[in-house]
Amino acid sequence: MPDPQTINLLFLSITILMLIGSLKHKVLLPSAYLTLIVTKPGLHFPIIAKLRLELIVAIYSIIAILLTAKKDTLLSARRSLTMRYMFFYLIVLLLSFIQAVDIKTSWDRMYIWILPNILLVILVLLYCTNRPQLNLFLWIFAILTAYLAYDPFYRFVLEGKAVSAYGIEYAVADKGIASGHVSLAHYLLQGMPFLWYLSLSLKNNWLKSAGLSLFVFCMIGVAISGSRGGMVGIVVMFLLISLFSQRRLLLFTLFALFLSAILIGMGDEYLNHMRSIFELGASDKSASSRIAGLISGIELMIKRPVLGVGPGCFPVARKAWLGWRLWAHNHYGELLGELGILGAVSWVLLAKQYILTTWEIRKSEYTELTLKAVATAIIVSTGIRLVVGMFDHSLHKFIWYMLAAVSVVLADLSPQMERSKTPHFSKTSS
Repeated sequence: MPDPQTINLLFLSITILMLIGSLKHKVLLPSAYLTLIVTKPGLHFPIIAKLRLELIVAIYSIIAILLTAKKDTLLSARRSLTMRYMFFYLIVLLLSFIQAVDIKTSWDRMYIWILPNILLVILVLLYCTNRPQLNLFLWIFAILTAYLAYDPFYRFVLEGKAVSAYGIEYAVADKGIASGHVSLAHYLLQGMPFLWYLSLSLKNNWLKSAGLSLFVFCMIGVAISGSRGGMVGIVVMFLLISLFSQRRLLLFTLFALFLSAILIGMGDEYLNHMRSIFELGASDKSASSRIAGLISGIELMIKRPVLGVGPGCFPVARKAWLGWRLWAHNHYGELLGELGILGAVSWVLLAKQYILTTWEIRKSEYTELTLKAVATAIIVSTGIRLVVGMFDHSLHKFIWYMLAAVSVVLADLSPQMERSKTPHFSKTSS
């Protein structure tokens, strides 16, 4: 197997090729930008960091957006109800930033995380407007999910460079967004439903097997992460996939057997660590800190009820008012503390709307198989993220933005649905 740096070079080369290709075919631009967000080449290659490639690509993307003829229509709030809630959420986010308890800290969060996510959304909405374009983007996302598992797998299996902690040995990526064991597990879990459903929708058996093999590879990556929240996420994923399958019992039984084999193969100490999920209490600092993050979020919201303490300011405000500088490690605590009541309402409305939209698409008897597969993947991915959100401060990660944008495109690709009778769609979106 090639070493991780070779894989990083491969993805950098692919990114550059997609950027060059996007000069003529703008459909490649969302995939190229997503690849930059996920692979973070500047962390692996100093010359890329010095060139500020991500900033250059962002500027190039903005210029491309400004020159796009249909941008006013495709980015209009009239396109769908999901779009309107997305605008509402972004406005609240901006207002929260303006009144943040620490503008510099909040700007760092906006610049590093939130603005790239907004740019990604715009690129998806503009350049993934038909089925092949959307399919390409989602396959890139699915493959990037497997990419995140490669470095930990290589270090754990081939190099034996496991980290000893929590009474077990585990492995994470050396650098980047998967360098934490919780982040690794959750990033893999959010993309695995797309690997599963996109693979099953393929007609070519060889390609289908390749996609499902990547799904299994990612499952091993979650196990290698040593994250108990990740194991909870796997169980949730299996339950949801089985629930949406016509052979529920058979599929869940196969999943359970495969998961059991992984747990047993990881050894007794690992198995005991996972069993401790059922013994969580005050003595478990890792678990109690997640609950403390939720409680602290509520306390911060009480002090700043309308718009919260500002994006990224949770640790600052927590230190100033509660004497403990630490991230929430809890999606819901982060949401309440950083964005307040208005932010929580806008985020819930957005998430609820895109879930309802994809649910309507999925259950329609007229929906084409590939679109139904994507809709189901969105629902399963969201369900996983909502559950593991109790273990991770994931509010400003790109997945929420991306899923909402894809749901808008998906709705536009479902003209056979009776939109005039379905409140989740705008009559003007076609």
